[in-house]
Amino acid sequence: MEKDYYKHSLSLKRTLLSIKQTKMAARRTLLSYISTGTVFISLALAYIKFLDAKVDAISLIMFGVALVFLIFGIVDYIIVQRSIKDLMHELVIEEREENMESEISK
Repeated sequence: MEKDYYKHSLSLKRTLLSIKQTKMAARRTLLSYISTGTVFISLALAYIKFLDAKVDAISLIMFGVALVFLIFGIVDYIIVQRSIKDLMHELVIEEREENMESEISK
């Protein structure tokens, strides 16, 4: 009986560690999207400053690409966080059911 508890505990710890790693990966991905969007904004501003030009098609395209990267990164991050939250909720429910079953069988 004691071995089963340790196996279950180890499995739960590994699951929680996997979830934490996924959260950190989602944060890194968000930061990458923000970084890329910022680079495109900087390129657009440098292009405008370098040519002493007004905002033209090329700079608008760069601003548009930056906006797409920023929006996509934020939306992707929100979706991943919600799926992790849903997974955690399912794990809690499963854990409660297993605890109830083990108490009944005692």
